[in-house]
Amino acid sequence: MESPMAKFRTLLIAAAIVSLGVPASAQTSTQDIAPDMPGLGKNQRAPQKRADQPKKKVDEKEYDAALKSIPDAPKKVDPWGKLR
Repeated sequence: MESPMAKFRTLLIAAAIVSLGVPASAQTSTQDIAPDMPGLGKNQRAPQKRADQPKKKVDEKEYDAALKSIPDAPKKVDPWGKLR
């Protein structure tokens, strides 16, 4: 007669083995799972809206301006330089 803990351990090991055989659906596209389901397939991107294009250019200009406003870093100091 098995103890309840041994039965639970057996059930837990069996569940772990079964779960390893199931494919991870997060790593597959929706077209692999259900081809008739609407959604993005492999290597497909959502079409960009034309209204996003000018905003993207403005964001790039702001980014470049922010990069130019960052001062140059001072010369790097090697704290172990004298000990080497």
